[in-house]
Amino acid sequence: MANQKTYSFSSVGETLDEYRQTNRIDEMIGGLSPVGIKTPVELGTDTDGLLVMHYKIADTIKDNLRNLLLTNHGERLGQYDFGANLQELTMELGTGKFDTEAMLRITAAVEKYMPFVTLGDFESLSEKGDSGGLTRAGVKVTYSVPLAKLTNQAIELILYTAG
Repeated sequence: MANQKTYSFSSVGETLDEYRQTNRIDEMIGGLSPVGIKTPVELGTDTDGLLVMHYKIADTIKDNLRNLLLTNHGERLGQYDFGANLQELTMELGTGKFDTEAMLRITAAVEKYMPFVTLGDFESLSEKGDSGGLTRAGVKVTYSVPLAKLTNQAIELILYTAG
């Protein structure tokens, strides 16, 4: 037979145990294993792998909470009611009605999708644009995660509206 190939057993490569000893993720990242994918999604480096990762639970929870609060109903495929749906309130920014409704929506979304997060304070922020143009406004939410021993964490969300 003319098309046969011959291989040496010494060129087979590493065993699974050898691979695990030489390519340990926790040694490459200073003792930390990846916890979650960082958003917005970015291509990773040599140490991350395919995508950039979070290595601290606090960063992962903050990233997930930010995504939950900035998502509007209908934007998440297969889960219509995912998110706090704050965008439709932007015309009410800076009023007591906005603050009350935003707090209710944030509370409902967190209780349903991230029940391990304990919400703290809510602060409304607003800044008028030049000549009645784009208004930059936002909310600051403080939270704790008792199971992860995280206290007094804060997240600031920026919302824009024209008007």
